[in-house]
Amino acid sequence: MSRRAIGALLVTGTAVAAAVLLFGAGYPTPIYDGWGYYQLSMILRAHGLGSFPAGIRTYGYPFFTLIATGFRPFSPEGFRLVVFLAQLAIYLGACALAARRLARLTGSAGIGLLAYALAAVNPALLAQATEPLTDLVSAALILAAAALAWRMPGAPRPGAAWRETFPSFLCAGLAVAVRPANLAAAAGLAVAWAVRAARWREPRVRGLAAALVGFAVPLAPQMLARRAQTGAFLPLVDSGLYRDQAAWGMRVLKYGTLVADGRTPFLVWANPLYRGAATPGAFAGRDPLAYAGTLLLHGFAMVDRDLPFTYVTDLHAWYARPLAVANLLLLAFALVLLVAAGTRVVRRGRRTFDEPAFAAVALLLVGGAYAAVYLPVAVEARFGAPLQALAPAAIALGIAELCGAPSPGTRRAVFAGAALLAAGGVVLSAWIDRQRSNPPDLRGLWPEISGASANPAPGPEPGQTPAAGVGR
Repeated sequence: MSRRAIGALLVTGTAVAAAVLLFGAGYPTPIYDGWGYYQLSMILRAHGLGSFPAGIRTYGYPFFTLIATGFRPFSPEGFRLVVFLAQLAIYLGACALAARRLARLTGSAGIGLLAYALAAVNPALLAQATEPLTDLVSAALILAAAALAWRMPGAPRPGAAWRETFPSFLCAGLAVAVRPANLAAAAGLAVAWAVRAARWREPRVRGLAAALVGFAVPLAPQMLARRAQTGAFLPLVDSGLYRDQAAWGMRVLKYGTLVADGRTPFLVWANPLYRGAATPGAFAGRDPLAYAGTLLLHGFAMVDRDLPFTYVTDLHAWYARPLAVANLLLLAFALVLLVAAGTRVVRRGRRTFDEPAFAAVALLLVGGAYAAVYLPVAVEARFGAPLQALAPAAIALGIAELCGAPSPGTRRAVFAGAALLAAGGVVLSAWIDRQRSNPPDLRGLWPEISGASANPAPGPEPGQTPAAGVGR
């Protein structure tokens, strides 16, 4: 067995061990949205897609959990366990796919192994594997879609359109079926494929056909369910959630969920830049600088993992701050390396826009489009999972580009820039943390909110069975 293979096995073992430890540290049963997905999977198992509430949620994630459980009934705790194992396997598989393609792209097995290690042993993402929520599956599918869009060096073999374009857009379609907001990442992916086709003059008609088929297949069940229920072909939900979240996003920088005796579940980081505007448009028109600052703070809050778990049981866990700092360092290196490598490519001219440079552009397009759709809304840190999954590939590509840097000064500048950026992130995270409160309900910050949303039901306590009417 080669050293690289041994290294990959060690990384995988470390990732699995860390994930198991985090599984034990997380909340022991599905709760809130996780409990809702448990119920939806029971509806699908008992009655099929025709009874699925397609106007509220897309079918993708409940169907994934149904596959993970083997279409068998499980207790809530058993459901969480099998979904955890399935999510971990899918995420590590996506990391391995990206690492293998990076090794081919850069001609370095070491670069591929580095990318795999940085992605697979990311504690922020491993913590999300323990929760029956859409975020890690979304991250894995978006990473796979982007990696499949990278063009490998050399002349393409016959049938490349269907062999690469189809699976790339199939992953994108699955990501949208799991979480509708991933449509933005799919749009960024489409632009990346258009850039690739223009740069290397690849067949466009066959590529477009492969993309459309790949993207449509995962959305067809949702479309058929909506057609049966509403009489219209509407593949995604229409609950008005994005509009509500944008209104909520004016008032808060981010939010979370606390699960502790004697405390309400609401963790709210209020926006000190908000001055009482009725709508986001009014906010932007009245004070454009404050609204722009709000958008930027949302973007940072989306990747600031100061609380590792979505459902927080300990606000002062000893491991929270080290994990947050490590995550900020990872993202800072990704950003600085991409900028430094991109600067070198631009200076050398258009002819140096080769396959690795395109891969970096694809990451920027997919990640940037994904981030943009969340900037106006109230965010949770878990929403940044796809960006964190893409970051190791960006680091690997940046390192591969800078290995040919003419002087060690460039490398020192990269390290210094990443350290300063991460330090600034730590300071900003501490400032945002000072805005945190645990209100009795949300009406004080959002008077328009309904009573049910102001005090949502969490689901059963650990060890309890589902209510008798669930799934009927």
